[in-house]
Amino acid sequence: MNDDQGRRRGDNKTSLGENEVAACPECDAPNVEMGNLNDISGPRAYTERYICSACAAKFDEYVVREKRFENGLHGLPGRLLDADPDEVSR
Repeated sequence: MNDDQGRRRGDNKTSLGENEVAACPECDAPNVEMGNLNDISGPRAYTERYICSACAAKFDEYVVREKRFENGLHGLPGRLLDADPDEVSR
C-alpha cells in the first residue's frame, strides 16, 4: 500500500528487502519501534502500533525506504572524510 506521497507503506506483515528499512512517516528516521508491547508495568497507554524513537511520532504504518549509508563519523573527522581531497591537501 502507498501513502498520499507515493511512498510504500508497511506494517507487521511487510517484508523488507536487504537494502530497505522501516522509517518514520513524519521525520523519515529509521528508528521505528513496536509501540503496543507490554512492558513490566503492563500495556503502554497509546494504541498506535509503532513509535519513532527519534521524534516520538506514533503511527499505524511505517514508510519503507532504501537504506542510507553514512560514514558514521561526526564533527571534524566526518567533514574531512566527506571533503574533496583537493580541499584538504597540503
